[in-house]
Amino acid sequence: MFTSRASLEIGFWGNLHEKRYQIVGGNVWKLDYNEYFSNSEESGYTRTAWTYTEWILRTEANEYAYLIEDKTGFWFSLPFEATDKTIPKVEANQFADFQNQGGTYPITQFGFMSLQQGEATTPKSKYFWLYESAGNQYSLEIPLTENNELLADQSAYTVAMPKKFLEVTEAFQENAKVHQKGITQKRMKFALSVSRALAWLFFLLYMGGGCTQSQVAEYRFDVKDGYMVDEYDSTKANGEHLEFYSPKWMSGSWGANYEVRVEASFGAIPFGRDNIEMFVKTVIVDSENEATAYYEDMLWTEQGHDSEESWTESHTNISFPASTGKAGEHFAWITIERSAPLVQAGASFYVSIQRTYIDSSAMFYAWILFLILRIGFWFYVRK
Repeated sequence: MFTSRASLEIGFWGNLHEKRYQIVGGNVWKLDYNEYFSNSEESGYTRTAWTYTEWILRTEANEYAYLIEDKTGFWFSLPFEATDKTIPKVEANQFADFQNQGGTYPITQFGFMSLQQGEATTPKSKYFWLYESAGNQYSLEIPLTENNELLADQSAYTVAMPKKFLEVTEAFQENAKVHQKGITQKRMKFALSVSRALAWLFFLLYMGGGCTQSQVAEYRFDVKDGYMVDEYDSTKANGEHLEFYSPKWMSGSWGANYEVRVEASFGAIPFGRDNIEMFVKTVIVDSENEATAYYEDMLWTEQGHDSEESWTESHTNISFPASTGKAGEHFAWITIERSAPLVQAGASFYVSIQRTYIDSSAMFYAWILFLILRIGFWFYVRK
């Protein structure tokens, strides 16, 4: 009937304020009220709304109390005897006071309460006034007739004290554990079956991640007589700067994922040098000439001699993920700054762009996260 964060239900027994209470009913109230505010410039009341669950508590001696629950927490509410039962008169946007036990308190809230769900014998609507003192909330509630007339002879004064979530769960822990165990037994088998199926799904997606790519564009350049030329034998660049564009490809959807790979074959290092470095910048550009992805890295090769043999070390390829910002034509704009002209034979560049339907690394971490959650759930239901 009612949803509780502390797994409360009608019929539960619990201990609050050194008394044993049973939850005998519940109501859901909606408040349409005015709340007092004050700052350096002005003060008054502002209109707001609030919905909460009111658990009705009763002792074996037929003493009543209330446990208020909303999204922010709990309040334990008891009746109290007011010394001044004068009904406060509050006018719009004017400061008002509440008299009680020789003290004068500003009214912080006043307005209407309407029953949304609950006992049929409970008045459907009330008018209330509320003030705060020492962290507690004191209120006067008066039922209303169908014509919104106050039934002053049925006035109820209550004081609400804040309660922590753990205080409430501990108060009803015996019932709550039995209740939670019942829920667990009913749902455990189904939940574990679902978790196994999802685990296998994540595993299969991860294992298939490396095979779910399709080529959308590729481009190759070779060094010929000191110039970079493509497959059409057209001169692209010479010297220490190289700039070229990949063939265009169509992206049919927003946010499509790609893997861009640039490989370099340096060939023989020129006489008199022991290394070659290339600074590679790659930009994915859409049909409106807007960059959707950017990556930069250093490619290099070097060689040397030690007392025993000659050696060569190199970093000749880079790859990175990229996403398109929108559907349409895209191309890769690649700029390479070199430490020396590539005049040696055998040097080449290769650019590959592949559509990635599943990111295997992301699926791997997602699968690990799922296993952690599944283990945590297992320990939770085994309590």
